[in-house]
Amino acid sequence: MELLGDGAKLVALRMNAKTLRKGAPNNNNKGGYTIADGKLRIANAPDEITLEIETLVEPEKNTSMMGLYVSNGNFFTQSVTVPCGGWQRL
Repeated sequence: MELLGDGAKLVALRMNAKTLRKGAPNNNNKGGYTIADGKLRIANAPDEITLEIETLVEPEKNTSMMGLYVSNGNFFTQSVTVPCGGWQRL
């Protein structure tokens, strides 16, 4: 499975209620994931899953005016259509 992401720090990732650990899957880390070039990759994901993604955003540092951002001391959100398979600054 591959998801695209931008502007958020990954805090926790759970698939089917099990926490996944960063790193390529191996004997000790069967539910591993990697992040590179703005892509989150989960190896060996089943066809049907429940995926929980916990992230940290810093709206005061977001200068793109997309997603959650601060302007003149006020918080704003920009609605975007997210294509299937992607996640953006929401």
